Amino acid sequence: MNNIKKLRQKKRLSARELGLAIGKSQSTISKWEKKEHLKYDDLKRLANYFKVSIRSISGEAIPTPFPQSDMVAIDIINAQDIKANNNNPNIIGRQMMPLTLLQEFTQSSPQDIKIIRINSDTMTPTIRPNEMIWVNTAIKTAHTDGIYLLFFGDNLVLKRIQVNPIENSGLIISDNPQYENLPFNLNQNLHIYGKVIYHIQKLS
Repeated sequence: MNNIKKLRQKKRLSARELGLAIGKSQSTISKWEKKEHLKYDDLKRLANYFKVSIRSISGEAIPTPFPQSDMVAIDIINAQDIKANNNNPNIIGRQMMPLTLLQEFTQSSPQDIKIIRINSDTMTPTIRPNEMIWVNTAIKTAHTDGIYLLFFGDNLVLKRIQVNPIENSGLIISDNPQYENLPFNLNQNLHIYGKVIYHIQKLS
């Protein structure tokens, strides 16, 4: 069963009011609420109105192919090409995916996300060499805990950062115990390339 009725009631709308808002009749809304499967265009119209993902409307994965206009391209770049003074590393490929699927796990702009095959072992076993990470390059400061790509000199490294705003301090951590953890002051200017929002783990 779809979630149209739940979303409508949450906004305290009648079927007639929802229909007026999206250009459909009350009877159409009532029929949609009883249907198990809706057309993609109808799901998209509802998702845009309620400002949620299409999956939130349907309550399940969408078997209907996504129109080309809804596809976004995520740049794939080589970690070795990322230099401290180069904001435009070579693009070695692009990952095409539906925007609605991307929005299932991040609200970041597609233009800000880069897919990078990491060759660093500093975060082993959490992230191992040759695994792919998704990085939000719009995030240039470490205001929250997380895993970041940052520069030490001209070297790009993968590190976990923990912040303590009460003491105005932080800790740069390697999950790999072979590397030292480094304290820093929050007023210190860390040269951050971006924050890791997702990573694809190898199973073997």
